[in-house]
This record gives sequence, C-alpha cells and structure tokens, in this order.
Amino acid sequence: MDAPATARGSSNVSSFTVAQAITIGPMEVQVRRSRRAHREVVRGGVALSIRDNGREAPAVVLLTGIGTPQGAWDRVVAQLDDRYRIITFDYRGHGRSSAAPDYSFDAFLGDLRAVVENTSPRDPLLCGWSFGADLAIWYGADHPQTISGVIALDGGIPAEPMRLDEDQLRRQRDGAVGRATRRLMRMLGAGVHLTTDELVALIHDTHRRRTKILEAYRRLDVPVSVALGSRPTRSPDGDRSFEAWRAGAEQLVAAQPAVDVTWLDSDHAIPLRKPDEVVALVDAAALRGRGTS
Repeated sequence: MDAPATARGSSNVSSFTVAQAITIGPMEVQVRRSRRAHREVVRGGVALSIRDNGREAPAVVLLTGIGTPQGAWDRVVAQLDDRYRIITFDYRGHGRSSAAPDYSFDAFLGDLRAVVENTSPRDPLLCGWSFGADLAIWYGADHPQTISGVIALDGGIPAEPMRLDEDQLRRQRDGAVGRATRRLMRMLGAGVHLTTDELVALIHDTHRRRTKILEAYRRLDVPVSVALGSRPTRSPDGDRSFEAWRAGAEQLVAAQPAVDVTWLDSDHAIPLRKPDEVVALVDAAALRGRGTS
C-alpha cells in the first residue's frame, strides 16, 4: 500500500527511443518562467514540486516526459492560464522534486494520484507528453470516473518489447543528444537525479507497459485524443524507431477506432514545437469532456 501523501507550500530500441526518453532533441528554445507559485506534495518521503494557479475553472493536469522539467510546458501554460486551472509538477528525481529510492512506473503513477488528490481538482483533463502520455492513459484506466478526458502527445502507443543496454544509453547521454538535453535543463533551472541504471530500468518498465497498453485504452470511458509527431526525432536511430512508432499508431487505430489520432508537423518535442496546436487540443477536449472545476 502506498504511504499517504501530504501537501505543503545494437539493441532493438523499438519505438520508445533513447532520444525520446531523455531529450527533446537539439534545439534552442526560450521558455517563459511561470509566475505560478510552487508548492509541494510529499508522498512516502518524496517531495514533489507542483505549480498550480488555483483558478476556479476547468482543471488540466499537464504531464511531461522523462528527463524534462515541468517548465517545458510554459509556452502552453501561457495560453491556457487565463481560462483553466493548470497543474504541473516535476516528477520524482526531476527538477525541484527530491530524489527517490524507487523509480518504477508504478511509483510515478502513484505520484500522479497523490498530486491529483492533494490539489483536489474535479474531473481534471490529463494531457501527457511522451512518458506523461503513458501515465495519463494508465491513470485514466485505473480511475476512469475521476477524469474528464485524456490527451496523449507522442506517447502511450503500443510497442513491441525492446532491449536497451547501458552502454548504448550512455553513448547517447554523452553525445550531442545529451549535450542538448543538459543545455535545456540549465536554461530551465532543472536537473535529473536518476542514475543511468535507474533510467534504463524506468525505460524498460515503461516499455513493458506499452506492450499491453491497449488493455488500458479498453478500460477508458472518457474521450481520448492522441497527437503524434510526423517527423523523426534527430537521433542515430530516429528513422528506424519512427517506423516502429507509426506501426504502433496503426495498431492503436485498428484496435480502438473511437480514439482520435492525429499527426502534427513536429518531431517528438510537441509542447515546445507546437504549443498552439496543443492549446487547440486542450480546448477541444475540454468541450467534449464531462466538464471540470
């Protein structure tokens, strides 16, 4: 049972690439620092840094990717902040949140539940990017009566099992991809506290979830929108993994025709590349959902 949470102020990399797991790709972006106040939710001794505008309005919880701080959403938040209650948070071992002894997928899923329960929005819309999309889908499947809808941005797609060795991940982290990630982290005032071994284990754990994610889609009883980038991420295996990504999308469409799947002119970094499109997706989902406050 989870500890109660409290609030206070050559391998087959398949479709979930290393680049998607730890970086948004080489880019130069200027992200606004949010004026929303930070507070904390503490779960099992892990302090989670949250930003919540507290507005009396439909609630949207924005979930980022592995290795990316909540500030990556700031371009989107700037356009949503005046009409939604916007909640973001740094994952355990990320940004302003503390390190943790457990970096399993279930631990991150439990953190999401703690954030939702402690901020107490009514039927929030979950909008997740990359790893955050997987969290949103599984959370919605486990708690279908507590949310109004799910938006999955370049994540949450069925995939075949993969093998990822530590040396391959280290080469990516030490190369151009890793340098771009660290540059972004410094700009946003964030960091990643996971070791390479912990990151590898989390990627594998997430991928195991993706091999059975159609089960989660079947349990969702709220509107679901999936938006995928139509361009490969710039990485050594980008083209190959992108083809697997497309195959996963086709599998999802065949199995769940009611799910709205669209392709955006973007690589994996949709919240940074296409904030206007993300805002439009949120507005459309808010209209379709049960209504939140």
